[in-house]
Order: sequence, then structure tokens, then C-alpha cells
Amino acid sequence: MNSIGDAVKGADAAVILTEWSAFRSIAWPELAATMRRPLLIDLRNICEPKDVVNQGMEYIPIGRPSLEPILKIAAE
Repeated sequence: MNSIGDAVKGADAAVILTEWSAFRSIAWPELAATMRRPLLIDLRNICEPKDVVNQGMEYIPIGRPSLEPILKIAAE
């Protein structure tokens, strides 16, 4: 695999395990389109939940409050 896109193509989920800056600027809409299920599990909380949800991804952060308020904000 040569890229993040190659790694998540056809995947059920992407999991962020590091705080590397390369993961902060990912074009999630492009990756979501290649995934079987556009689910992002963020173990480092490096993504802004509202931004990820607005880009078409399901988002599960670890150690943050429920996404219910985030999803309501994203829908507005």
C-alpha cells in the first residue's frame, strides 16, 4: 500500500491510532467514496467531529461525549 487511500479502499472502517499531522488533513469525502462503510474511529481525537460528519463519514471518537449533539449541529 502506497497511500491512505489504498489502505482504506473497500474497508469497513478506518482507525486513527496516531497523532501524525498527515492524518489531520485527509480528504475524507474522497476516501469515504472508496470505502465499503465510511466509518472513522478516532482513537487520538485529532479530527473535529462536526467536520468529519459533514464530510460524509460516520465518526466514533474515543474519550469524547456522545455524538448526538454533534450530529444535531451537523444537520443544522
